[in-house]
Amino acid sequence: MRLWQKVFLATLALFFGIACSMSIVYLKRSSDLMWKREGEHAVTETAYIAGNVSFALTNARLKEGKLVYEENELIENIVEICEDQVTDAYFLGFTLTDKTGNIIAATRDMQEIAYTFPASETAQYVLEQQGDRFYIVTSVPITMEMYRYVIKALFDVTDVAQEMENQKVETILISFITGIIITIFLVCIIRSMLKRLSILDRQAREIAAGSYDKRIEEKGNDELRDLSHDMNELAGAVQEKVQKLEKVAEEREMFIGDFAHEMKTPLTSILGYSQMLELLPSLSLEQQKKYAGIIREEASRMKALSSKILELTVLHAETIEKKRTDIRKLFEEVNISVQPVFQEDGKSIAMHSEDVFINADETLLGSLLYNLIDNARKAGDTGGEVVVLAKADHDNVIITVSDNGCGMCEEEMKKIFEPFYRVDKARSRKAGGAGLGLSLCKRIVELHEGTMHIESEKGKGTIVTLTFTRVEYR
Repeated sequence: MRLWQKVFLATLALFFGIACSMSIVYLKRSSDLMWKREGEHAVTETAYIAGNVSFALTNARLKEGKLVYEENELIENIVEICEDQVTDAYFLGFTLTDKTGNIIAATRDMQEIAYTFPASETAQYVLEQQGDRFYIVTSVPITMEMYRYVIKALFDVTDVAQEMENQKVETILISFITGIIITIFLVCIIRSMLKRLSILDRQAREIAAGSYDKRIEEKGNDELRDLSHDMNELAGAVQEKVQKLEKVAEEREMFIGDFAHEMKTPLTSILGYSQMLELLPSLSLEQQKKYAGIIREEASRMKALSSKILELTVLHAETIEKKRTDIRKLFEEVNISVQPVFQEDGKSIAMHSEDVFINADETLLGSLLYNLIDNARKAGDTGGEVVVLAKADHDNVIITVSDNGCGMCEEEMKKIFEPFYRVDKARSRKAGGAGLGLSLCKRIVELHEGTMHIESEKGKGTIVTLTFTRVEYR
């Protein structure tokens, strides 16, 4: 027997031995990882359901005006909430038990889950097989109204088990076919393959060391090329995740500044009028009452506004409650509130409205005006002027906010609605802005089914035009 034949047979035997071993390990590891992932996903789903139950319970308690439920009231509400939970082919239902294991609530048509978990303060799950069906049973402890309960949920993962079985067959088949192909070309390409593997290993180590922007050179049209492509895809995915995490971290850090940005106008108004009350003791009783009333109104607006901001930016509200709003009256309130900050900056503002009405959430519409006026104020230098007008135009109400400030170029105009984008970061940071204003304005206009159009020219100023559907006063 010739040497190449010995090398071939020895390498072939080694390859098949390694290939079989790796397939077994891969399938076992894939199976373990997949079941672990499914188990963790089921636990997450159960925790999410528990959170929904707790959230619904809290809402019910707040609607009833109670600080805390008695246990019998708590159980009654839990039973009602659980009966309304929606199940599907994957999530079959859940039961809620007390610390002694007694079932106190369950989803509709859900019987007792037979599996008993050991007592634990952490979430647990187990895979069960009944006939040809596979299930994951989870147990998640939860505290509601100072009482400890356990949610046990049942998930049907038979499709996952079938998919894993198919994956085993496919893996074995692919391994076998690949083995046959490789054995044909093994001796001829063994040296070049080892050389290319060496290069691939070095480049992969560079990526693993943190150079996610590097890519492995993809040569040829074989498995090594596919592996190079997959590793490049993996490096790109990791790089994208890292960038997203960095962006999320930056946005979270800026959120406090954004919230302060929204609160600044009412706080400035409150501070200005409170200083008048403190420094001008000669004010008449009528003036004192007027200023105190403005402070009270601004404090109430700030409270309502904070709630709306959280609703829009955190809960992503899709609908709002609207009522007939007098634009002229709203202009008067906004004008009174912003006068102190304009006087402090040495700038002026003029606001005029025709006798027009629209259906709107008055708090959000006020926030819209405050944001646009505040942006216009910050865009101008000392002596600058902001003009706000509202007029009827057939079936619409047109509101314009114009300034003679620094203006914007075309490139800046393309990005102004991006959250946290600031045209002049130095100016915005100095003035207390954080780039949330226009993105919030855009969202408020969308919720009112209106439109917003911005025209701007560098060095000349900006005009913001809002269009809303007009309603008749009755």
